[in-house]
Amino acid sequence: MTQQKPKSKPISNVALAIAFFVFAISPVWPQQPDFRATMIRCKTPRLVPDMGVRQDREVTLTIKNSTPFVIIVFGSRVSGNFDPGRYLLIFSNKRETWEYPNPDNAPTPWNSLSQIYKREHKLRPGKSLSFTRTFSSDADKAERFKATAYIRSQKSRKSVEIRSDEFTIDKCSE
Repeated sequence: MTQQKPKSKPISNVALAIAFFVFAISPVWPQQPDFRATMIRCKTPRLVPDMGVRQDREVTLTIKNSTPFVIIVFGSRVSGNFDPGRYLLIFSNKRETWEYPNPDNAPTPWNSLSQIYKREHKLRPGKSLSFTRTFSSDADKAERFKATAYIRSQKSRKSVEIRSDEFTIDKCSE
């Protein structure tokens, strides 16, 4: 008795069309840009009256384009400097998740974002973009942070949020 091979079902045109559509609209990211805190240092303390804290730590965050193509980084211009930082996420030990600093615990939808935050900066392969944030070693110590930024490939219309590596703030020695 000869055994028959099971016949493979042909892929339907609808399935092929759906697969092509999903591939076509999603950005192709063979490699993510490198986004991390590159320096955490003590700085001259500055009192922030409305927050009741003194900021004495400065964190430099850097996005390095480690992809083989140009990426567009979105942000705002502050005093002539380009600032791509959007959110500082804090890790919730209680919920075991990263949380956004807003009641919805979610990023603002791209279509609702102000044009102020949609300025574009082309970041060529191998190039970096750095920006700083200040923290309080008293109020922020032992917290786990990640920064976010929006990017897209030069050939795509879809922007995506990227997150930095995790970093923590330690106490500054006086």
